[in-house]
Amino acid sequence: MLLRQMKYFKAVVDHKNFYDAAEACNISQSAISQQIKALEDELGVLLLRRHNRTFSLTEAGELFYRKSTIILSDVNVLLSDIRRQVQHKDESLRIGYPVNFADEQIINSVSVFKKRYPDAVLELESGNHERLYELLKTGKVDIVINDQRRAFSDAYLNIELTAFPLSVEISMYHPYATLDVVEIEDLKNFPCILIADKSQEDSEFTYYHDIIGFVGDFVFARNLNEARLMVTSGKGIMPVEGRVTVPNISSTVKRLSLLKNGQIINRKYCAFSKKSPTGYNVLEFIEELKKQFKQ
Repeated sequence: MLLRQMKYFKAVVDHKNFYDAAEACNISQSAISQQIKALEDELGVLLLRRHNRTFSLTEAGELFYRKSTIILSDVNVLLSDIRRQVQHKDESLRIGYPVNFADEQIINSVSVFKKRYPDAVLELESGNHERLYELLKTGKVDIVINDQRRAFSDAYLNIELTAFPLSVEISMYHPYATLDVVEIEDLKNFPCILIADKSQEDSEFTYYHDIIGFVGDFVFARNLNEARLMVTSGKGIMPVEGRVTVPNISSTVKRLSLLKNGQIINRKYCAFSKKSPTGYNVLEFIEELKKQFKQ
């Protein structure tokens, strides 16, 4: 009974009134009020100070609310673990995404999916194109969001999401900081900062040099934070994917549209998974990605 009363009490505090809390708990308003009063009688302390149609928490109420939140969360985790064990159902979803993807669709998709399935375990892996390809090929992730550098394979689901322009991030103190667009040829005197593991440096260099067309020196960072620190400190420029209209990430970094022979360099982004996905609700997550990328 105490666990149910904890749930009722937490609902009242979260909703800030008894009516909405009762609706959320599928009981009547009088019933939830009676349960809170019974809880106070059992504890021998006042948890809520009633003020006509409003209430405030007593010191004991604040403590009970914090502890109840933790206990109820622990109970939910326990119940989820038991259900998964009994049902032999793996509710994990493993997602790979580009390390230098600078837009919010992936984050929004994860947030919506987690709200819809609070018991689902989401595992996220970032990497450059080749690492993401290897993760999917070896079955270490269920879904990969990646730029298309290869012809589509019949062994995978290949879902086109969008085409984004390639941009560059530069320091606000860079000589080009007053510009909004820049030709890739005009970046030849500034090192191109790429994010890659040691084993992936050659493939990233080949792609950005031979295919995209960067012709200056190349330097490598191991993660996005390191790369942006290098940009901020004036050690080079960094190609990024995502909309140029996204607000600047800080007052020290600016994003420029990147042109090649006067044309925007578009990159096609796709969701990839095995033809017969085994992860938890893979297809539903892909549908959410499609919706987010259309907005």
